[in-house]
Amino acid sequence: ETQEMEELRECFMSLDTDGNGSLSKEAIAAGIDSVGVSIPEADLTELFETINVDGSGKIHYTEWLAATVTPTLLASEKTIQHVYDFFDIEQTGVISLKGLLHLLGDGNMDSAVMEALDIEGNGKLCKEVFTALMQRMAQKDNKHEGKGLEPLSIVSDRLTGS
Repeated sequence: ETQEMEELRECFMSLDTDGNGSLSKEAIAAGIDSVGVSIPEADLTELFETINVDGSGKIHYTEWLAATVTPTLLASEKTIQHVYDFFDIEQTGVISLKGLLHLLGDGNMDSAVMEALDIEGNGKLCKEVFTALMQRMAQKDNKHEGKGLEPLSIVSDRLTGS
């Protein structure tokens, strides 16, 4: 599990050529192109819109994981811990909402969402809430399984040598 997560993280980082922590539609297209896969523009747009759950126009790491990791692995404790650690940029054992905003970009989460995540009112995202979010993403991914996400699996497999 840990190796697969590390490979997916490396793949995401290799596609994130401008280093802003998110992938544009163009970055996804370039990644698909780089492994010799050709898909029509309409299919690329549908793929991108399916993955871009928050509608921000960018694919964030959690969206990438939801699209590339099997639902069982996404909901596993090891995967949740791996992703939690990724977002714990201050390495304090908790995810600060300030750090989360830094990784996702200020414009990608409105204040109501941030307040909903901060259930303890301390500016931090607790592990229990984060775990529940990841498990919900896994359930949602189960519903989308087999709906055109194969190009991303091909890209991640070929870029990581799996």
